[in-house]
Amino acid sequence: MFDENHLPLFLKMPVLPLAFVFILTIAVAYGIAWGYRNDYDGLKMLKMYLIYGLPFSILSIFWAVLF
Repeated sequence: MFDENHLPLFLKMPVLPLAFVFILTIAVAYGIAWGYRNDYDGLKMLKMYLIYGLPFSILSIFWAVLF
């Protein structure tokens, strides 16, 4: 009836980890924006995004290679 072996690779990918990463990134961005809502300083916000983004990028590369 329906054979999953003939689907393209991008349709076989699990959606839950991608959705989790997407929601986590939105939550972190919202938290950073909310934390600096009264004291807007672009440099401080940029540092916070880098503190989140750099380790996240490194872990993502290792996660993709391992799994």
